[in-house]
Amino acid sequence: MTHQARQHPRRRLIAPTRTRVAEGDRRTTPFALGVSRPTTRGGKVEPVRTCIGTRARAPRSALVRVVARNGRLVVDPTATLPGRGAWLTPSIDAFESAVKRKAFRRALRLDSEPDVDELRAHLTRITTSRPIATTEQAERHMDN
Repeated sequence: MTHQARQHPRRRLIAPTRTRVAEGDRRTTPFALGVSRPTTRGGKVEPVRTCIGTRARAPRSALVRVVARNGRLVVDPTATLPGRGAWLTPSIDAFESAVKRKAFRRALRLDSEPDVDELRAHLTRITTSRPIATTEQAERHMDN
């Protein structure tokens, strides 16, 4: 029988501040495997948020913040409105998934289901009005 080093009784319950991540470990994240974190123009590391529709992690700039105001969902483009916010990938598929899973109510801690019509209209507008990225895509678009 070996003696364990004496340590504070609660210390065993607290996760160590630095842990080695072994290959195949459940705690392995893309960032722990050497994938670089998203950065801003100034070289600062950009915050990563989780989409409530797809549960995928993405840089904050790639998602849209949504807050509840008077029982309806409102887009917060500057991410400065007060209150609890939820992050969503700006696509109709992610939106529909979040509605189906009732993720808005849960993420925003609401008592009842919010009115999602205004947010649906906003997402439809921004996904259909995006500029065509390349000339090849423009040519394909013109052929259809």
